[in-house]
Amino acid sequence: MLQDWKERAASVWCKWLDVNPNHHLVKAPQPDLPCPCPLSLLPGFAGSCLPRFSTMPFIYCNINEVCHYARRNDKSYWLSTTAPIPMMPVSQTQIPQYISRCSVCEAPSQAIAVHSQDITIPQCPLGWRSLWIGYSFLMHTAAGAEGGGQSLVSPGSCLEDFRATPFIECSGARGTCHYFANKYSFWLTTVEERQQFGELPVSETLKAGQLHTRVSRCQPGFTGPGIKEWKWKWHHSPSAPVIHQQNFCFLFPRHYVLLA
Repeated sequence: MLQDWKERAASVWCKWLDVNPNHHLVKAPQPDLPCPCPLSLLPGFAGSCLPRFSTMPFIYCNINEVCHYARRNDKSYWLSTTAPIPMMPVSQTQIPQYISRCSVCEAPSQAIAVHSQDITIPQCPLGWRSLWIGYSFLMHTAAGAEGGGQSLVSPGSCLEDFRATPFIECSGARGTCHYFANKYSFWLTTVEERQQFGELPVSETLKAGQLHTRVSRCQPGFTGPGIKEWKWKWHHSPSAPVIHQQNFCFLFPRHYVLLA
């Protein structure tokens, strides 16, 4: 049985990049399971994809060279999964199912996201290869008027799954996570050509089942020479997990949006 498994694993075919990749991107599909790199790109590292989770992943220091941990009501924000919103704050072993997993990959060129401002999937530029398709995530807010988001050219602005609450707030010292009514997400909307300059926007309220009708679609992609089909022998040991596929998507600390 074990020998058969090894033979099957050794015969796995993957796309291998015959280049020297030096660009990084984060793959965050919003499930609570590890996610592979798109198109079998090489694993890499990036700051928003942390290898370990904590409701308080940071420490704060003052001008007197004194640092404190778990002493204030600081909060952290994480890209969440599509799991149903819980009725009450979750803690300890209940938290993982709500925290999105991510992989960091190396690509032969800088990856970009293309947005359609329509419900149709936009096409990548000629000669570019698609990474995934998704929805155009524009901005998120935390406390008060503070808000932020990634550039629309970044693959991070294109989330594979749409939900009105794409991130979860964790209270550091209390060790709990929950979704709150005063946290908002902003998505790039659809725009008709005739509405660009000639008409005023018409107010409307969209409810469950209608949300996708006004959210722009997007598609990240990359380009690069020398992409070939190679036969790759895959090896895996249960005692040595692939760490880059176990990471968590960290958005921003405290009450401020520091997503970069």
